[in-house]
Amino acid sequence: MVTLSRAFYNPELGWLSNCAMFWAWESVVHHLYFIVLFLQRQASETWNTGELWRLNMEKECAFFSKLFGGDATLCAESTMTLFSGLWFNTGTPTPEQLNWVGRIVTNYQHSEATIHFIICITGLLLIARLSDETKDRGAEAVPGWLRWSFFAALFFETWTMCVPYLLLFGWAWAAMMPPQSAIASTVEAMGGSPYLDGVQMGASLITMFWVSVLVLILDAWAMFRAWQFAMGGKDTFVLNTALFGGMTAAFAFYAGDFFNDGGRGANGHATLATITLDALHGLFGNDGNISMLDLARPSPGK
Repeated sequence: MVTLSRAFYNPELGWLSNCAMFWAWESVVHHLYFIVLFLQRQASETWNTGELWRLNMEKECAFFSKLFGGDATLCAESTMTLFSGLWFNTGTPTPEQLNWVGRIVTNYQHSEATIHFIICITGLLLIARLSDETKDRGAEAVPGWLRWSFFAALFFETWTMCVPYLLLFGWAWAAMMPPQSAIASTVEAMGGSPYLDGVQMGASLITMFWVSVLVLILDAWAMFRAWQFAMGGKDTFVLNTALFGGMTAAFAFYAGDFFNDGGRGANGHATLATITLDALHGLFGNDGNISMLDLARPSPGK
């Protein structure tokens, strides 16, 4: 039973339990926003067309069109054209490449929404359990499966979603800055008003980059506090270094494989990045087993 008077701060509990409650609330509130965004995409008319690459940035661009004016659809299409050109290292992505990137981004968002639901559910259960406590029992007040489920969801979301978003939006932002990527001229030619379209798409990319920075900071700290609570405050420097330092090294290796010149199939060889991303592409949607290798173009000089 939830004791509402102690749902945000329980004076009967110590700092570790109240800290866990605070970060559980923070995680629930900010992930609810992304769940709403996910549900809006499912309700979009664009969803029914099957052209998912037109859908992925639709809601974000609609927000910026209200601020600056311009065409939200054009903003969304040009942004995903930019990502497709970068992904396949080409200035003129084909319809098949656009659809492939559209599908993998959609599947990524489906996976993200699943984790967000788990974070919200386990976070609310953790809050309910702690709000009902009348004495400080620390982590023992919450069942182990709940403590570890909440931490695991935040851990998975931070390393497979927050960190990649930061790199991907930074990648897209950098591609439009001098010296521009080959796809930049294609994107610039899509619009009718270079200034307005540039401001609109630039605002969406830059804002999404900085939102990614903010969300990463919040999720990383919430994850660390959830880890401390799951461990009952018994985490040590060695354990923290092994877990978070090890994941940093693992992600750096994966990012190097992805951003490597042949890491996205351009050399015709499967890599860790192509294998895992092909699996994600086939996770939802029944689009068939279309490999990144089948659509990638050779790198210049290869």
